Amino acid sequence: MSPAGVLFDVDDTLVDLEGAMRATFRELASAHLLREGVVWEDSAWEAAESSFCGDAGQQYARYLAGELSFLEQRIARVRDAYRAAGAPVPDPQSLLHWEDGYEQAVRRRWRPFSDVPEALARLRSAGVAVGAVTNNVAAYQRAKLGIAGLGGFDVVVGTDTVGEVKPAPAIFHEGARQLDLAPASCAYVGDNPVVDGVGARDAGLESVLVDRKGIVEAPEGVTKVATVEAAVDFVLGAPARVE
Repeated sequence: MSPAGVLFDVDDTLVDLEGAMRATFRELASAHLLREGVVWEDSAWEAAESSFCGDAGQQYARYLAGELSFLEQRIARVRDAYRAAGAPVPDPQSLLHWEDGYEQAVRRRWRPFSDVPEALARLRSAGVAVGAVTNNVAAYQRAKLGIAGLGGFDVVVGTDTVGEVKPAPAIFHEGARQLDLAPASCAYVGDNPVVDGVGARDAGLESVLVDRKGIVEAPEGVTKVATVEAAVDFVLGAPARVE
């Protein structure tokens, strides 16, 4: 039987956050380097952007654990990125100035992946309940979805909703509860094999992993697809592009 509800991860599943972060980092770092009279080679840019977007220092995990504030984790990621480029880390005042412009710049770039709007419309047309469960504050993620043109999410469960973060079962269960469904009646679609894939599976949801780059292995009991469109095919029982 097809799931009656689908819960989605937000960042890099519905919204292309990595693309927005890369472009914003380059914009702000370029301005800083121009003021300093410094030029980076392409290899330095790639190292810095990869570090910043991939969070090489696991600073966001420290934020989720309560060790850093949201601002502190972002500034720590900037420091890590400059170090990855082999460049001097900006002074504290420059970092605060860098952060001041970051939020405005990244919000301008929040966009959905191209297949997402139609995929969500198909689910809703089929009478499938739709929500989001995300490792960020619910109001921030609801705003992100709206800015990205993906409004209409009545259910957005964040880290502040039940005081738990993925992969804890409680946060997935709260998403199902807010859809008025049992976890076993829901699918979860995310991009992280452990936090999303294993977390949803162990919480009793049908777990679907979106791997657009084809670079991760699906954990046992997790269905891997290449796009959100393919995830919706799978959920609706259509011929699915399952890997």
